[in-house]
Amino acid sequence: MIRITFIVPYPGMKEIVHLTFKNHPERKNVLHKICVGTFERRDTLDLDTDILIARGFTAQALKKLSVPFIEITVTGFDIVVALNKCLRRFKPKKIAIVGSLNMVYGVDEIKDIFSCELQSYQVEDPRELEAAVRQAREEGAEAVISGHAASVICEELGIPNVIIESGPKTVRHAVDEAIRTVRIMRQEGEKSARFKTIMD
Repeated sequence: MIRITFIVPYPGMKEIVHLTFKNHPERKNVLHKICVGTFERRDTLDLDTDILIARGFTAQALKKLSVPFIEITVTGFDIVVALNKCLRRFKPKKIAIVGSLNMVYGVDEIKDIFSCELQSYQVEDPRELEAAVRQAREEGAEAVISGHAASVICEELGIPNVIIESGPKTVRHAVDEAIRTVRIMRQEGEKSARFKTIMD
């Protein structure tokens, strides 16, 4: 069995992840656990698993732990969907995109597609999120798209915001990658064990 723990950054993503595991062709070979949490709660995670899946600052924090993990990539499509939702809901003239590198990467390439002004604010440390959100507002942003942590800050400050969501295809890709990675690790472990036995 392959044990996978999937850390979802916002509650709305939990159902997508659940359906992905339920309908996955490898479902009989996978034991999964879904945790709703963020980077602040990483120390309380149950690490009795073969591999973790996370995104954003949570994935960034997991790099410091000695456990295999797969980072969910935020695609250009995910950003475009969030931008369209933001434009329909708030009709802003300027939108700030706030988050870690994998959330704001590639924004410059899509700036000309939209009628509003786009400005990205890359944050390396989650403790800098509030300063980045405040800076965006001071520089004229009328709405923010971001991950869950920055969205909470926006709500507290009364700033219109939309979360960049990870869709079913992105989630399925992460699960496929996790399964493949665990199998490769096990194969390498078996090779190392055989080699050690031969050497002994």
